[in-house]
Amino acid sequence: MGPTGGCHLLEAHGKKEVMARTGSISYWCHIIMQIGRFIGFGLFINLASPDFSNKYLRIVPKSDVGVVTLSGFMFTWSIIYFVCTTLIFICKKEEDADPEIESAEVDEDKRNLAFAASVLNDFKLVEAGLSKEVLAQLSVPLAPLGLLITVLMTKWTSGLRPMSLFRNTYGLTLLSTGISAAMVPVTRFLSNNGTFPSWYFPSLLGIDIFATICFTCTGVAQVAFITKISDPAYGATYATLFNTGINVGAIGSEAVSLWLVDPLTVKSCSSDGLCSTVFDGYYVETIACVIMGAGWFYFWGNKAITELQEKPESAWKLGTLRNEWQAV
Repeated sequence: MGPTGGCHLLEAHGKKEVMARTGSISYWCHIIMQIGRFIGFGLFINLASPDFSNKYLRIVPKSDVGVVTLSGFMFTWSIIYFVCTTLIFICKKEEDADPEIESAEVDEDKRNLAFAASVLNDFKLVEAGLSKEVLAQLSVPLAPLGLLITVLMTKWTSGLRPMSLFRNTYGLTLLSTGISAAMVPVTRFLSNNGTFPSWYFPSLLGIDIFATICFTCTGVAQVAFITKISDPAYGATYATLFNTGINVGAIGSEAVSLWLVDPLTVKSCSSDGLCSTVFDGYYVETIACVIMGAGWFYFWGNKAITELQEKPESAWKLGTLRNEWQAV
C-alpha cells in the first residue's frame, strides 16, 4: 500500500470525477496513479532501510531501524483506510448494476487471475538473495518509463476502441509474467552472499522494463475504457464503482495466491528440525495462472472484449437517462 493508499477510495472518486468531464484526458489520471505507486513502494523501502537512513537521513547513525518502520506504516494507513472506506460505505448508496456493467466487471476480474502470482515476484527475489534496497533502486527508472509509455499510448487509447490495446498486448504481458518468474531461480543460483555477476542487474532491469511496458499498456487501456463508458450524469460514482469491482477481483486473486503458496510448497525436513524447499509453490501458481490467463483470452476474453467495445453508448447509461439516449 502506498502512502496515498489509505485514502485510495477518495482519491479514486475524485480521479473519476475529473475523467468523466468532457475534454478530460484519461492518461493523466493514470500518470498520477503511477506516481503514487512509485512513491509508495520506492520511497517507503528506502525510508525503512537502516543503511539508507543512516547514510543519507540521520546525523547520528542508528543501525537497527530505518526512519519509518513497517509496523508503524501499516498501522497508520490501515486506520485511515478503514475510516475512509467506512464513511464512504455509510454515505454512498448504489443502484443495482446493469447486465452490461456486470459482464464487463466479470471479464476484467477473470483477466486478473492470470497475474495473481506476480504479487509474489518481489518477495521471491528477496528470498533468493536480492536485497530490498537494490530492488527499490531498480524500480526508480521504471516510474518515469511508466509515465512516458502512458503518454505514448494515447494514440491507441483515445479512440472508440481503447481495449484494442489491451487485446494486442495481453499475450506479451503473460510472457513477461513467465520471464519474471524465471528470474527467481536464476537469482538464487547466481547469488553469492548478496553479490551478483555484472550482467545480472542490467538483465533484471531489462526484464522489469519489458514487464512495465506490458502492464502499463493493459492498465492504460482499462482506464481509458472506463473513462469512455462512464456516465458523466452520475459524476464519479459510476466510474468509481466500476473500478472498485475490478480492484476487488485483482486484490482477491492476489490474496488467494498468497494463501496458497505455502500449501503448494513441498519441503523436506531432517531429524534436527531443519527444512529445505524441494519445490516452491510459487512456480505452480505462476504456471497455473499463465495457463488460465491464456485459456481465458483464447476461449472467451478476446471475443468478450470485442463485444463490449461494440455496444452502443446507450447500453452504458443508467436509469431514465438511458431512455433519453435511446430516444435520440
